[in-house]
Amino acid sequence: PLTTEPFDTSRSLTQKPQKWSVAFFYGRGKLQSLWETASAEGAAAYAQMRQATEQLEAAEDFNLHVGYQWAPGWHMYTGISYMRWQGQASRKNQKVRTDTFQNIDSISVLLPGNEQLWLVDTTQFIRDTVLKHAFRSTHTYQRLQLPLLIGYRQPLSRKLGLEFMAGVRMTLWQRESGRVADYQSWNATQPLDQQYARGIHLQGQGTLDLYYQVFPHWQLTAGATYRRHLKNVLAS
Repeated sequence: PLTTEPFDTSRSLTQKPQKWSVAFFYGRGKLQSLWETASAEGAAAYAQMRQATEQLEAAEDFNLHVGYQWAPGWHMYTGISYMRWQGQASRKNQKVRTDTFQNIDSISVLLPGNEQLWLVDTTQFIRDTVLKHAFRSTHTYQRLQLPLLIGYRQPLSRKLGLEFMAGVRMTLWQRESGRVADYQSWNATQPLDQQYARGIHLQGQGTLDLYYQVFPHWQLTAGATYRRHLKNVLAS
């Protein structure tokens, strides 16, 4: 992500830290989703179908954070976060035509007693293989969240450093659109119409970043983030 960073990472951690700040984060990356299901009949099979047919392509993350640094290296973030990611659902049908040719090679063997035995070699081969898409569609997820994160920064040099953040995100709004694999058939799609569970949706988050201070208020960050819902997201 490319970040506007108000903290001066070149300052010594023994100096008096800045207190309040505003930062804008934009990130783009690859997303991997892990499916978990309830014990309802058919739920595990459908989750397996979705995971086998879906591929998440790209994710974008927009964040406006208000920060507070209460001690050298330690800071707290809150604000607003908008995330959008797109995926593709597809399944290929494999059609194989097989021809079997018999009695291609035959050998006559004379056994004791003048009995004749015929040995037949049967050869089988696949003539052709055709791959066709049973379906292909795209779908989009959007989510608006309120983060509450605590982080620690460890400078490695004047411009390079590590940052660890952990905390929770509360989902304020979420929406999906597009089509995914149908519940009843592997060869069809259905609208991505999900019923969400009632109540507050929270995600736990852990992030480890390597940052580089490009300009006094701009930095480039590369890292990994793990997020996990703290309870079931869908109503069924």
